[in-house]
Amino acid sequence: MAAQLPFMPWREFQDYFRWAQGEHVLVIGRTGQGKTTLISKIVERRQHVVMFATKVHDPVLAKQFPGFRRLDEWKKPPANKIMLWPKSKTNLREIKELQADTFQNALNDIFHDRGWCLVIDEAHWITTELGLGQELAMFQHQARSSGISVVTGVQRPAFIPVITYGSTTHAFMGRINEPGDIKRLSGLGGVDAKELGKHLLTLPKHEWIYVDNTGNLEPVRTRIEL
Repeated sequence: MAAQLPFMPWREFQDYFRWAQGEHVLVIGRTGQGKTTLISKIVERRQHVVMFATKVHDPVLAKQFPGFRRLDEWKKPPANKIMLWPKSKTNLREIKELQADTFQNALNDIFHDRGWCLVIDEAHWITTELGLGQELAMFQHQARSSGISVVTGVQRPAFIPVITYGSTTHAFMGRINEPGDIKRLSGLGGVDAKELGKHLLTLPKHEWIYVDNTGNLEPVRTRIEL
């Protein structure tokens, strides 16, 4: 990684970013960094997308993914762009049980159908609170050979399974202040922790470092033009 990581405007970056079907994307950013907005821009060119939405109340989410059909319960995909958003007006435990069952059934069907892009916007909630860590790790490991892409959004790298790093082709990283988090990200794209830390510690808000884990593309900084 160069001492001065080059900045690439978003319009240029869209042509630079070569994302093939079956490749996985990892987006790491704290609350307010613009993680969900970045994910929406990444998947807007995809035709077959299923997004797992977990927050009971999130009025902004639907606006960031226009054209997505919202489903409260999982059925065989009736549309090309789906926001799977299971909700319940009961207590928190029943909400979690409903979400866990719904997402697990969806994972099975998506894997069987192939060719989809799965978006996990809150990976920590799904893997830890819903207890689907092993299922999601297995899905990510097997999905590549089935032509399925997975976009994983998470606040901290410690919140996701190790397999997520190993299966990631493309990584977007927002500003990170914790040395332990930076160390977890070292190795992505062949970048060591010391060099990566120099950039992540001073990265402006809403700006991202992109790393191609195959090493085919050089790391760059970019920022979404709203």
